[in-house]
Amino acid sequence: MELKKKVEMMDIAFLNTTKQALLKDHLEPALQKQEKTFIVTANPEIVMKTREDEEYKQIVQSADYVIADGIGIVKASAIKKQPLQERIPGFELMVDLLDYADEKGLRCYFLGAREDVSEKTVQTVAKNFPDLVIAGHHHGFF
Repeated sequence: MELKKKVEMMDIAFLNTTKQALLKDHLEPALQKQEKTFIVTANPEIVMKTREDEEYKQIVQSADYVIADGIGIVKASAIKKQPLQERIPGFELMVDLLDYADEKGLRCYFLGAREDVSEKTVQTVAKNFPDLVIAGHHHGFF
């Protein structure tokens, strides 16, 4: 049975792929071309929020890729008989992207969280990915 490239759940189109295929077929080529890419790692709470907030929904729908970061999304797709190939945890995807950036000597900028969390994140990333260039960081409060 051939799987569809996207599975729609409550007006949100999820990319039906594996983490490895997402990295190799989509994200690494985009990085090589220096293309900006907007990824939403959506769990059931995010999808439910899109039902309540039209502006939020439009932002999620504008993403280049929406991936299932929640087992509830994967289970719901199976119930709809349009099973997603796998759950792609956003944290794991981020670590894989940091590993890629470290390997290639790429630059990363970190945005979000409280100032203390941002500082600790940058310190941890610098320690774990020594060849990655930290271009800067900023807390998530403007």
